[in-house]
Amino acid sequence: MKDDPMEVMRHAGRYVGGRALIVLGGDSGKRWEQVRDQVRPDVIIGANGTCYQINNLDYWVLAENLSRSYGCWKEGREEPERHAEFVRLLTHPHNAWIKMVNYINWKIMQELEVNTLGCVRITRRNDEWLDDLLREPGFSLREYGAGFINGWLLRKEGAGVRVRVGTVALQCMHLAGILGVSEIHTIGYDLMSRRTSGDHWYKHPKYKPDHFRSEAAFIERAYGGRVVRTQWFWLETAQYMREVGEPLLAREGIRWRDHSNGLLKLEGLECTKF
Repeated sequence: MKDDPMEVMRHAGRYVGGRALIVLGGDSGKRWEQVRDQVRPDVIIGANGTCYQINNLDYWVLAENLSRSYGCWKEGREEPERHAEFVRLLTHPHNAWIKMVNYINWKIMQELEVNTLGCVRITRRNDEWLDDLLREPGFSLREYGAGFINGWLLRKEGAGVRVRVGTVALQCMHLAGILGVSEIHTIGYDLMSRRTSGDHWYKHPKYKPDHFRSEAAFIERAYGGRVVRTQWFWLETAQYMREVGEPLLAREGIRWRDHSNGLLKLEGLECTKF
């Protein structure tokens, strides 16, 4: 059962000219209510475990493929308790109006008898031409097309992981574009480790060297007199958003303001200069 483009586009233009608040998992996300009260959004979009803390999300996005974590948990291998925490994203009851979920997780939800009412099957693009989106006139953040936008394949050699950068924030921004907004505000888009107890403001497994990330994936990077701990994946995400994300948003007439005060600011993105 593949994704459902028609169902995604059924929501097109619901908030034309409006303002979206996207709440993400970084530590700054715990300030989401402060930002909400400040910007007065027309629509609130939450990603991943934000559903544990926010009961009134308009849209919830889980673009990750959780099939490996489900297998580890179900078969009792490779830290099953840790993987059970990832799977909990699918089973946690919450009242988001619309839940956008990677179609690969649909079979898992059916096996676990999760209510799929209000859920929409989505996918992320994997086209090689994604690196050339700025030169692709047919691509628009206002259309779903062949799936939600995804970043380039991680360029850093020896980082121990081959994934597309961008994080779920990128898919949330694409969704906001489809909804028709003219302004996007983000919080929780830290892209760096701020806590000793974890990397998220909600209960979620801490990032660590494992099958997905080797020790080489983690780096310490100096900005002036400040040293921050991050990952090559996060660093290239910030670079992708500067080189591709911001120009794409500008091309669609969408203003982006990030309130996270994290790596995006340290990397000098325009969205942090307000």
